[in-house]
Amino acid sequence: MLILPTVPAPSPRRDLRDQAVLDDYRWRVIALTSAASLAGCPQLSIPLASCEGGPMGISLLGPRDSDRALVALAREVLAAS
Repeated sequence: MLILPTVPAPSPRRDLRDQAVLDDYRWRVIALTSAASLAGCPQLSIPLASCEGGPMGISLLGPRDSDRALVALAREVLAAS
């Protein structure tokens, strides 16, 4: 199993209009969240904290066919937090 941040930084503000900043943020999120689907592996995101008023979390990424084990691990992590 891999543990990764779900997002690279707090979400941009809703009123942010700088398209370059928004595009950069979107591509950094895609870099963190697309590896599992491209590899055919399950990934869960767990909101564990907040930062600047928005949710922050971790992603748990498992090998193929580890869906149930990944859910069990997520439950353990949430119970411990």
